[in-house]
Amino acid sequence: MGTTKRVAAMKYDEIILPVHPDHVLKLKTKAKPYTCNGCYEYGLHTRYTCNEPSCNFHLHKACALGSIHEPTITHAFYPNRTFLFLASPENAGQICNACAREIKGCNYHCFDEDLYLHPSCAKLPFTRDEGDVKLALKYKVSSKCYKCKKKKYKDEKRSWSYACEDCHLHVACVKDMLIEDWERGYLGHGGGSGKGKAKVKDEMALVATEMPKLQIVIDKGKKKWSSKLAKIVKYMKIIIASIIGAVTGDPTALVLSLISSTSSG
Repeated sequence: MGTTKRVAAMKYDEIILPVHPDHVLKLKTKAKPYTCNGCYEYGLHTRYTCNEPSCNFHLHKACALGSIHEPTITHAFYPNRTFLFLASPENAGQICNACAREIKGCNYHCFDEDLYLHPSCAKLPFTRDEGDVKLALKYKVSSKCYKCKKKKYKDEKRSWSYACEDCHLHVACVKDMLIEDWERGYLGHGGGSGKGKAKVKDEMALVATEMPKLQIVIDKGKKKWSSKLAKIVKYMKIIIASIIGAVTGDPTALVLSLISSTSSG
């Protein structure tokens, strides 16, 4: 079947892309985490995946749809600047201006200012309202990050932050938490595979067994502020869930169920 006929016959949740032209990519939800073949960042649950199992090809929604629906974008943090969707970085060693991680694959690039954004980072929501918890995405903040205890990310790299009136977290630090737990828990145990899992029909029910728990580490010295601490932990969970949900494509409510708190020392 010719490409034109194939495209016409496809459903709303199917696409064909130049990066994977021989097979249809279908929008699916799976419990098993993956590495996006577009940006090479981690992903959870929803993804465009190849119908041919032998391909093991997956894309974040933002990476899959960027070249088709949003080849150019603008961003409020960079007024009067335009970002162009690229399949790969112009030069090696470029850093995402949102999360401070290396750009290894597809990205949005502003040629005027030499700025880079992962497609998923470009989609980070500017606000999040969870009742009494109101979060805002900030280009820079005046206080220290709850995790790294610094205003700027390591090596003085710039990272956006999610902040509320009591605390904030770097987007970069939350990504670090995800990667550390992934490599220690998921990758360190063979991907959590097991014969018994083949009997489980509901993919969403596999989350708890497939992914390690993300932990918010609380200094014992701060326990004396018990009421304020409980509030901060609540904020932290929502901030972490918001960031991970946006950059991995995972429903935030499910990510939130994976986050727990623990004490240091």
